[in-house]
Amino acid sequence: MIMGLKILHIICNLVPAGAERTVLALSRAQRALGLEVQVATIMGGGELEKEFIQAGIPLHLGRKWRRSPGIAILRSLRILTRRYQPDIVHTHLFAGDLWGRLALAGFHPPCLVSTEHNINLDEARWRARLKRVSLRCGVRAIVAVSDAVKQHAIKHDHMPARLLHVIHNGIDPAGFPFHPPRATTPGQSPQLVSVGRLIPSKGIDVLIRAMAECPTHRLEIVGDGPQKGALKRLAASLGLARRIRFVGRHADVRPFLHQADCFIQPSRHEGFGIAVLEAMSTGLPVIASNVDGLKEVIQPSKTGVLVPPDNPRALARAIRSVTETADAQAMGRAARARVEQCFSVETMTRKYIDLYGELLDSTS
Repeated sequence: MIMGLKILHIICNLVPAGAERTVLALSRAQRALGLEVQVATIMGGGELEKEFIQAGIPLHLGRKWRRSPGIAILRSLRILTRRYQPDIVHTHLFAGDLWGRLALAGFHPPCLVSTEHNINLDEARWRARLKRVSLRCGVRAIVAVSDAVKQHAIKHDHMPARLLHVIHNGIDPAGFPFHPPRATTPGQSPQLVSVGRLIPSKGIDVLIRAMAECPTHRLEIVGDGPQKGALKRLAASLGLARRIRFVGRHADVRPFLHQADCFIQPSRHEGFGIAVLEAMSTGLPVIASNVDGLKEVIQPSKTGVLVPPDNPRALARAIRSVTETADAQAMGRAARARVEQCFSVETMTRKYIDLYGELLDSTS
């Protein structure tokens, strides 16, 4: 443990998405262990601001730029870094990585670390090139949140393998208390829930088509994004508007998890899946696509079910199987145990601090 270590996290904004929730959980845990933590954003705040403030974590919010942040954000990050004098600068997501690295070019903090949170199959080539070039700004380590993300970073983004480490994301199980699904009874309408951005990679259109083959089920979709209008039109065209509810984006998803019988993650690709961990922690069985980081989280037939991506029929079969049998409660208990044993915020934080220590020791 490195008591008094000063850490600056840099991320795009504080919307309630997976990477942002991970930075919140990591910052809280680091602060609880006696480390000094501050967080800077590139493009404004978001719904998670209040939770950072309640945790006593100082925030430095960038403006909500209409276009590229440009020189102003570079200047503000340089000023902040010189005043705060962090031991570790830890960047997240494309905007945090790029602008954080460029701001520190020539400044060379003792340790510059980045976390790769996603598998960006649809990322423009110029963005991948910029990330590679910006590694020259002194990046000491890149953390991948799953083995799948690491392999993608090496093979597709051409990141140097020597810099890459794997640290799985973690959550605080106490923040998502165990609330197992109801026992199945005749005539009951099973309640499904899915949480995530409404973008093509999340596969919500696949879930909506699967609902057409699950006539007794209801679904709540928690999240927002550019596909919302198209997805609502798809649901209406299939006659599902009464059984599918779009509830928008919520910083606290626990009420929706506690009302559900099963969690669905129909992603076409997924770096890890924080929303899946949160659902598992509450005791929900998870049905997810058999892709990328999701395969590292879910134990098939024990904590949930994995199905082929982009296959509404297979997804519908899995939904009916899990919700119409007694397996759901047993899967929920196993899911909770797996989060506690393998994906806790304590485990994640310890591994990050160990990595920080190794990097700092190598420079002393």
